[in-house]
Amino acid sequence: MTSEQRLMVDRAGEFTASEAEQLYDDGARAAAGYLGGYTLSPWSRDGFAVSVRQFGGVLPIWVMHPQTQTQRLGMQEGVETVKAMAELWRPHAGRLVCLDVESGYDHGRPTDRAVIAWRNVVRSHGYRGGLYGGRATIEMVTGLTITACDETGGWQMVWLADWPVHRLDPHLRLDEMPTRWVKMAGHRAWQYAGDVDLGGVVVDLSLVDCALNPMPLAK
Repeated sequence: MTSEQRLMVDRAGEFTASEAEQLYDDGARAAAGYLGGYTLSPWSRDGFAVSVRQFGGVLPIWVMHPQTQTQRLGMQEGVETVKAMAELWRPHAGRLVCLDVESGYDHGRPTDRAVIAWRNVVRSHGYRGGLYGGRATIEMVTGLTITACDETGGWQMVWLADWPVHRLDPHLRLDEMPTRWVKMAGHRAWQYAGDVDLGGVVVDLSLVDCALNPMPLAK
């Protein structure tokens, strides 16, 4: 697993081959895209493949429904995530999937229980569970199950949404991300700017240092 930070790009719609090439020329070395869930823009198999082919790795995102506020519903979303992942990456191969918990979807402990239930289902099928959200969500949820032998609390990565700038910043480092996960090299991503125009392609910008997913399975 690499701990070298790379520039990761994401947006609602998948990238065309020409857009991915332009983003690569502007420094992008990873991409994230919607696997499914509460989104109108799930990426296709070919969309993920285009990004892997150009950038070398991709992070699939499952968007939690804003009404997922119970353990049962969290488990249900976990089952749906596993089904979607299995179409693209085999179970028990350690592939990563990230749960997107938007700030308006977080309602405290009910959300925490749902999110942890999602993670447990995903992990039981051999996928690596990640968590996207604001600092408060990440610190609360990932801090609930920490033990002496598992400092990540069962999570394989976090993707912090915190935008200190509104442009490409070549000097920003993951070692500056404002969360205790700053110490966990190889398990981090930081979305630090949104709606940035890179060569005519508008994207959100992140830094990432964890291993992402390879080419999806063939049809």
